[in-house]
Amino acid sequence: MKRWLWRVASAAVAASFFAAQAAVPALADGSGPLQFMSDRCAAQAPTPREELRNAWQLQRLQMDSVWTMATGKGVKVAVIDTGSSTAGSPYLSGGGRVRGYNMIPDVRAEDGTITYDCAHGTAVTSIIGAGRTESGQAVHGATNFSGIAPDAEIVTYRALKNSTQPEGEPSEEEKENLTYTIDAIRHATDVEKVDVINLSQATFNDAKLGQLQEAVLDAIAKGIVVVAAAGNQGQADSETASAFPAAIEGVIAVGMSNQQDSGDEMTHVGRYISIGAPGRNLVALAPSQPTQTPTADNQAFALEASGTSYAAPIVSGVVALMIEHNNNMGNPEDLTPARVRDILVRTADPSGVRPPDPFIGYGIVNPLKALTGTMGASPTPMAVETESTGKIRVAPDEGTPLSSMVGLGVAIGAVILVALGVVAAIAIPAAVRRRATD
Repeated sequence: MKRWLWRVASAAVAASFFAAQAAVPALADGSGPLQFMSDRCAAQAPTPREELRNAWQLQRLQMDSVWTMATGKGVKVAVIDTGSSTAGSPYLSGGGRVRGYNMIPDVRAEDGTITYDCAHGTAVTSIIGAGRTESGQAVHGATNFSGIAPDAEIVTYRALKNSTQPEGEPSEEEKENLTYTIDAIRHATDVEKVDVINLSQATFNDAKLGQLQEAVLDAIAKGIVVVAAAGNQGQADSETASAFPAAIEGVIAVGMSNQQDSGDEMTHVGRYISIGAPGRNLVALAPSQPTQTPTADNQAFALEASGTSYAAPIVSGVVALMIEHNNNMGNPEDLTPARVRDILVRTADPSGVRPPDPFIGYGIVNPLKALTGTMGASPTPMAVETESTGKIRVAPDEGTPLSSMVGLGVAIGAVILVALGVVAAIAIPAAVRRRATD
């Protein structure tokens, strides 16, 4: 893979999803991350063919035209989220293209079993990198769905425990720990040496904010593009609270648009939002039942995934396409994280609201223009270091407290195996829970 000139050559990775991992950096507790065991994910029943529909996000973004220029091949994307299941999925399994780490110590149930919540992470991972057939066609005959960058290499990190916020006060086992996300960012940066990091989570109050910022800024300084969801309305105690890591300087913060091509009011507004992407009623994948030979008919889907959690991976996928296309043109050193943001903003489809739009920043991502370089005038100023971007830099030693860390998606329409096939919701990972009650 072509890399930016200042990046160190990529470390060797295990060839098999379940292979043992050698020589990884120590985490906060002195240990190294374990390979993620996808067969421990809570599985959902296959989605009946008659319930499937096309993914409007692919049609809106003209992906069939974009894929003639790039598919994400040779680009490595980290997804730091809940677990992401590849088991039983023809979109994600096979060839080792999608593999993962578990950053969280396992907890056994009373019956001795270990089960992971993988709904949110699987949906996010699929929106970025769900594959297509070798001939470039959709995997399932009843839907056009695939990821934005179907040939990208995806490295997933289980750093969040929950896809939905626990009811009532969470137990110690249910509480999230920002340390796992920080460790995952460090590992993705220094060991996996990824090109893009996707963070579909938001933190509003945590004493480890300074450490999170340090990890994110270090990744950006090493040439990694960091994309984060802007957050959803109702997740913070105040509508004016800043969501992190989206508000960190240099991060591409993503709000969500809808099928009417307007900024969606589900977005937690902020001056730091760079761009928007489809995020309402998306088609995505859900954890499928493990099988020896994954087939399309075995695949579980989320058919109404909604939230900035799902807008962010669209942008991460577009960034992967931009990197591949730029590498193919022979200029990998030119595409710095700041340059990526500049191109995305200048090629975005404006919302009709004077930018920055409170929900989608400078407009809706346009991958076709982003790859071809059809850019409008640059907003003044565009440098991410300036105060006008609304980005926030917190002194690392201040440890400014944030109240909650939550994932940012709501997915409806997945069929849950344990619920005998009834429709259920699948997203919003939560840490220390403080959800708005209105």
